[in-house]
Amino acid sequence: RPRFLPFANGGGGHVTAGGAICHAVLTTDGWLCTTTIESVLLQLRMAMASVDPKPARLQIRSTYADGDNNSYGTREAVEAYKRACMVHGWTIPADFDQTVAEEPQQ
Repeated sequence: RPRFLPFANGGGGHVTAGGAICHAVLTTDGWLCTTTIESVLLQLRMAMASVDPKPARLQIRSTYADGDNNSYGTREAVEAYKRACMVHGWTIPADFDQTVAEEPQQ
């Protein structure tokens, strides 16, 4: 659950300030049923390694404001995905909230 270095602090690679990967292939609008998992992973790897403007980098653990409490969690990832969709005009699936709902802990 490491956090990517925010773009404003020297990060890159199509990673948002919160650490989400911003790529159309991860959305309903950009997904094709003929796309293989290998193709998706390759596209993400290429985006994260892109040197235009710079590649993604992990934030050094000791720079977390709250230590491990600042690791990248599920709820934050869901919210970042929704923000990226809104910014780019991508469609959020109608059942997205139900799909990502966490099971109650017993």
